[in-house]
Amino acid sequence: MLGIFPAKAMQRANAFGLAMATVIVVVLASMSSVTWNDMVQGLWPVLLILGVGGAGIIGGGWIASKILKWDPLKGIPVALTALFGFPGDYILCQEISRSVGRDEHEQKAIFDELITPMLVGGFTTVTTASIVVASILVQTI
Repeated sequence: MLGIFPAKAMQRANAFGLAMATVIVVVLASMSSVTWNDMVQGLWPVLLILGVGGAGIIGGGWIASKILKWDPLKGIPVALTALFGFPGDYILCQEISRSVGRDEHEQKAIFDELITPMLVGGFTTVTTASIVVASILVQTI
């Protein structure tokens, strides 16, 4: 990372797993006030939004892949990182490399090929979406 930090510093310090668990706990803790009734009432709107949004993201990922001359089978998942974000995209890259790779060397090669575009795509889409949503909502204040 630009020579500021040593490569894989969190893994070498045995702190990466703790950091991932902390991120997951923070997300789950924010859901502590959600009741069963809230879940039931929000189920259909959430499923509709996920379905329509997912289809739009898949279409946009395919079109962008064609324009950028990138493999759509890699471009579409990168676009879909907007749906599951971090640490979901990191966990997906780990699981894909473990399940597809035949040995540790191949698993590392697959992971290294996937992780950078997935993380950059996830952070970029979430940041861009946050700016767009905030700019719309700030007009309502």
